[in-house]
Amino acid sequence: MHTDEYFYVARFLLPAWRPESFTLVYDEGTAVGAAVCFPDVNPAFRGRRSYGHTVDALRAQRYARRSRTLLTFAIGVHPDYQNSAAGLALARHFAGIARHYDTMYSSWITEGNTGSERMALRFGLAPWKTFGVYRKSFRNNQ
Repeated sequence: MHTDEYFYVARFLLPAWRPESFTLVYDEGTAVGAAVCFPDVNPAFRGRRSYGHTVDALRAQRYARRSRTLLTFAIGVHPDYQNSAAGLALARHFAGIARHYDTMYSSWITEGNTGSERMALRFGLAPWKTFGVYRKSFRNNQ
């Protein structure tokens, strides 16, 4: 990450941090899955004048407590554990978190990923917007 990205995380995401925001699933001491999600605190910053970091952070914390929208940034299980008890534990735990919210937004790569497709269907997620993912390979032709 770049310095600007660290500042962004510190300013906008850390104030929204809730105990359930980051979940790790272990199998015999090895981390095999994770989920990262935050309450939507965008209304605290959108269209509002900034009063300094402290006031903005307090405003974000207040929105995090009241937010009815969950933003899911990542949820995944190592491919070797997708059909294991660890994968099921992560899915159940995440579903328990999502139940406390009215709406959930997420960006999942489901094309060709049957595990993600099944999870999205199980959570009742419906496609809303699509976007392109671009890639460029750099090869050193010596």
